[in-house]
Amino acid sequence: MDKRKLLFNLKQTVFFAFFIIAFNTVFAQKGNFVTMWDRTNGVGNRPTWFSTGDETEPSWRGTERGITYSATTGHLYICSRKEGVPSIHIVDPLTGDDLGEVFTNGIEDGGDIDGGGYRLNNIVTTEGGQIAACNMTLASGPPTPEGWIKAFRVYKWSYESVMPEMILDYDEGGYRLGDKFSVFGDLSGNARIYAVPGESNKVLKWTVTGGIINEVPEIITLAGVTSAGTSASVAEVPGTTNFYVSGKGFLPTYFSADGTNLTQIMISAGPGRLCGRLAEINNELYMALYQGASNYMNAILINMTDHGENVGDEDIYGETPSLGTDVTAYGEGAVDLAVVNDTMRVFVCAPDIGIAGYTAQDLPLGIKNINKETIELKNYPNPFTSGTTIEYNVPAGFNEIITVSVYNITGKLVREINKTNYSSGKNTFFFDARNLPEGVYTYEIKAGNYTNANKMIIIK
Repeated sequence: MDKRKLLFNLKQTVFFAFFIIAFNTVFAQKGNFVTMWDRTNGVGNRPTWFSTGDETEPSWRGTERGITYSATTGHLYICSRKEGVPSIHIVDPLTGDDLGEVFTNGIEDGGDIDGGGYRLNNIVTTEGGQIAACNMTLASGPPTPEGWIKAFRVYKWSYESVMPEMILDYDEGGYRLGDKFSVFGDLSGNARIYAVPGESNKVLKWTVTGGIINEVPEIITLAGVTSAGTSASVAEVPGTTNFYVSGKGFLPTYFSADGTNLTQIMISAGPGRLCGRLAEINNELYMALYQGASNYMNAILINMTDHGENVGDEDIYGETPSLGTDVTAYGEGAVDLAVVNDTMRVFVCAPDIGIAGYTAQDLPLGIKNINKETIELKNYPNPFTSGTTIEYNVPAGFNEIITVSVYNITGKLVREINKTNYSSGKNTFFFDARNLPEGVYTYEIKAGNYTNANKMIIIK
């Protein structure tokens, strides 16, 4: 072999070796996911209330397209319409166990709040502690002469145990709406409801003020965009009026409140990514996206702290395990992420296949640990009328003063309790709420440099 050919082969070898190293460096998992639970057909324990993909009626297939976690109740909710009957299932986020169902009376049976067509399609929870779900319409408009409902409808549950209330009935525009939607704020106070029409460059935004919704949406045009893809959703950036839009075939793009295109993230094109959800941990912002292509059916977690074009493949934390190999329901699915017990959790819902929950084990909220143990905080019952028991766990050897503070929805301190007489392990005390009005409250525990908080609901 002559020297020139030898040199050429050597250069090729070095190039491909460098490429492989670079590829693995960019795309390797940077964090580890631990499976908390897996309820899928792959392991043979898919929920009985899941569609199976072989139903005789095509519209009954791939019907589980919404999953959401509530920091108020500490529960996970999954929306289904197996065999055409809408239902919302309550699941323990740490074990995956079924805990019951939310009432869907009036939606499932027809009547005044009958959703029509795909009567429940997506579900979210709010900062105010409400559950919200929407139907899906292929072309929003008034009812047909035959009585078919074409409106985009949103329903609210103030608590798990109440009947749904229809809060939005939008029958204009001719838009496809309801594949995904978002709610930010408190629907009993001030909130924003977003929906992105399919294959458009529009965002519809309904404003809620003092618990009253303005049924005429602000129509925001996304600058520099022809289409945000299908199943597009909006994720508000905490502490700002800016938001991300992400859809199938449309990478998450950062916009100001008026639709000004700020910048798009620069990660490599992915396998049918949609349903971007945001959460903060360790003063950093993360987004989870559902990946619905063949052999994926999972979530990808991305550090979005630097925003837009500053976010690249090196900011990908990793991907959860695949839930299956077959593409169902056009690659549809859903994810949610939340900080539960001081650690980031990611929840995945793959239609016809199942649900799963994961821990991003390299993303614990370290400032909330004392001697590697946590002062756990909860109350029961919740909601309650006149009072509730607050329970907290104290690590052995801890001797700081413990303060429990209760705040109303506006952040005003309404009660403060100091605890100096306590023992290691479980401690409880009764919180008397007879003099407090109905509403959502935050109760916070402080001990030294440790803080933790939960929400509780008073009903009268």
